[in-house]
Amino acid sequence: MSNPVPFGRRAAKPETGRPRSPPARPAPPSEAAGLSAEADRFRASLAAERRGGPADFDRFMRAQRVQRVMAAGMQLALLLPGAFCFLHDAPRPVSAGLEILGLVVGVWLKQERKRRLKAIAGWRDEDQASA
Repeated sequence: MSNPVPFGRRAAKPETGRPRSPPARPAPPSEAAGLSAEADRFRASLAAERRGGPADFDRFMRAQRVQRVMAAGMQLALLLPGAFCFLHDAPRPVSAGLEILGLVVGVWLKQERKRRLKAIAGWRDEDQASA
């Protein structure tokens, strides 16, 4: 036996110099590639959409700020009923009423989150929607 291998282990592979490098990326198509005028117009329209999109979406999100702050406030308010009742040793009916109110606010908050996510997913730029 030339090289005994310990039980349960594989024999080490011999080192082959330096590691392989990943294949080079193909060069992007140059302007001299002979694109048609229609392809150039399409490329320009895509570049214009990229420039205009984020600023319009930021404006849309700023318009939604009041709803987001209100939802965050309600989320914080959901934590308060139990702490309030504990700190003030509130009677059982007051505690139960605050917990029920907290559950109602929780349902509203869940619906508000869904509405907000649908609004974000369905956002379209008004300038492009009318065109």
